Amino acid sequence: MTQANPATALDLEDRVGALIDRARAAGADAADASVFGSDQISVGRRMGQIETLERADSAGVDLRVFVDGQIAQVSGSDLSDQGLARLAERAV
Repeated sequence: MTQANPATALDLEDRVGALIDRARAAGADAADASVFGSDQISVGRRMGQIETLERADSAGVDLRVFVDGQIAQVSGSDLSDQGLARLAERAV
C-alpha cells in the first residue's frame, strides 16, 4: 500500500475535496470529510544521557456519507489517490 503524507494545507484541502468528489461519484447524496495529522518526538534520558530518541508522524482522513437517508462514517490513513478511492467506495 502506498502512503502519501501531504506537506501543505493546500495539499490537504485538495485531498479532502477529492475524497468528497469520489464519494459523490460513488453514489453518496452528500458527504463531508476532515483530515488530521500529528508529529511526535519522544526523548528518554537516563543518568543525564539520552537513551532513546523516537519520532513518529501520522496523517489520516475521516469521511461521512449520506445515502438514501442513511449515514456511514469511515476513516483511513492512506491519502494516495488509490487509497481515497477505496475509502469512498467502502463508505458508500
